[in-house]
Amino acid sequence: MAEPVQPLPAAELIIKVLDESLSSVTLFVSGTHTNLAEAIRLAPNIKNKIASVQVMGGALYVPGIIEIEWPEIHNKFAEWNIWVDPYAANEVFNAGLSMCITPLDTTNQVVWTSDDADKWEASGTAEGKLAAEILRGYLNYLVDLYPEGAFLWDLLAAINTSDPDFCQGEEVHVQVLTDPGEEEGRTIVVEGKPPNATAFLNPQVEAIKIQAAQVFRT
Repeated sequence: MAEPVQPLPAAELIIKVLDESLSSVTLFVSGTHTNLAEAIRLAPNIKNKIASVQVMGGALYVPGIIEIEWPEIHNKFAEWNIWVDPYAANEVFNAGLSMCITPLDTTNQVVWTSDDADKWEASGTAEGKLAAEILRGYLNYLVDLYPEGAFLWDLLAAINTSDPDFCQGEEVHVQVLTDPGEEEGRTIVVEGKPPNATAFLNPQVEAIKIQAAQVFRT
């Protein structure tokens, strides 16, 4: 009889997976950077096992989303995944890792609608039908805020991670503002500093949508 798996805190699990991997690993971060930052603090050597960090987050040349979705928070600049723990994001961006970022600049160019849900459902797979149901529910929930359709930030970043050719990359130096206030969590492109990230800014919209539909057919 197999021994039960012992739960580990997230940072320790990251360390364990990287230590035990026989090859370098690509990490996909679609939320706060808290766990990864803690893992690097606990075991800096894991950086040698990280091939790249693929991030959905930030708003480089466009407004953020915090005040749009939470009007009581007066911050026009930050994106949620960075804003929720800007100190951790700042640590990760300055850890000397290969960083690839898909910010709001990119995700806001791809609008998902009920037509996409129809295509996913038409796959006939259980996954496609479930994804279509989720998208329709999401569209109904956000219809007042985003009447033209929804932004699926993490989906776009995941597709871009699978093949960077879906977006054109630009080498940039990203600075995360950590001071409390109306710009906390803002991601700024600093000119004249060595790049610390590749920002994917120009998505091939139709190719991305075709790829999403294709995933549910396989």
